[in-house]
Amino acid sequence: MTPTEAPPTKTEPLVWEADTPIFRNKFVMGGMLAAVGIATLFLALVTTAMMVSRHRYEGIPGVLAFSAAIGGGVWLLLMGVSLVFFRGGMRTRVVVDGERVTQTVVSRRADRGGLAAVLVGAASGSPGTAGAGLIAAATRSESARFSDLQAVEVRPERGEIRLRNDWRTVMQLFAPPERFGEIVERLRLLVAARAEPVKRADLPPLIKLPVIMGALVFGGFLLVEFPLGFDARRVLPMVALTLLAILGRPAWRRWLGWLLAAGIAGAVFHLWRIEPPSPGRERIGWALGVQLGVIGLFAAFGLAAGLGFFNPKKTLK
Repeated sequence: MTPTEAPPTKTEPLVWEADTPIFRNKFVMGGMLAAVGIATLFLALVTTAMMVSRHRYEGIPGVLAFSAAIGGGVWLLLMGVSLVFFRGGMRTRVVVDGERVTQTVVSRRADRGGLAAVLVGAASGSPGTAGAGLIAAATRSESARFSDLQAVEVRPERGEIRLRNDWRTVMQLFAPPERFGEIVERLRLLVAARAEPVKRADLPPLIKLPVIMGALVFGGFLLVEFPLGFDARRVLPMVALTLLAILGRPAWRRWLGWLLAAGIAGAVFHLWRIEPPSPGRERIGWALGVQLGVIGLFAAFGLAAGLGFFNPKKTLK
């Protein structure tokens, strides 16, 4: 890069304000969807476990439909809050200096909308709604250092700019059309000048955490007495092997993944041959389908790990 292309050591901060559409903001929408989805899944797991533990398999379709209806209602409520209080968008101010990008929500409507979501969630006993409100409050201000970034992606037709590190989008910005070119040029110059080489030797924690939580939650769910005799003697080693695969050394991950997938397939096949589920109970298919579906999630992780989807580009020796 020539001296004329490189950004000066000290420059005036680049500042602009823009209306950020909520329904195109992947972080806000993703956070709300995650909050509602996790709450809905937890409700479905708890109510299904209650039905299975009492051998009331005929009640499983009802509790699953009830959980889905609750989750859908909460999602519609959040969309209503977004339209009424946020009016579909938030006013944000972005400041770009020589070291970082900082985006701050400056709209008072955002404060009222986040507070409304928390209050509605608390009053209605909906953790998903309250959680979405807290997520909106937590994302009021965010920043990213240029040394941690690797690329600038643009969508000029939307006025959208995405700042990425080596594996994900870390910040989503919107810029006014008349300044879009100037802003993109400054961001690209700063990323090119400040970005540091990537030295990642393992998966980021944000990928590991959902696998760990899923293994613990779904593993505990499978300890309920389901029709197929996949009991604690098989569930606990399956969970332990999953945790070892995701938390252990990357060089072992593929072998552990294949071992996990093969072990699950072998155990299910063996149990089905020697102790097949009794077809006499009413709606036993629902309980069996749920059980096999959750076991299948562990097998799918093992298969994905075995194929290398959970391995970084550079592994520890």
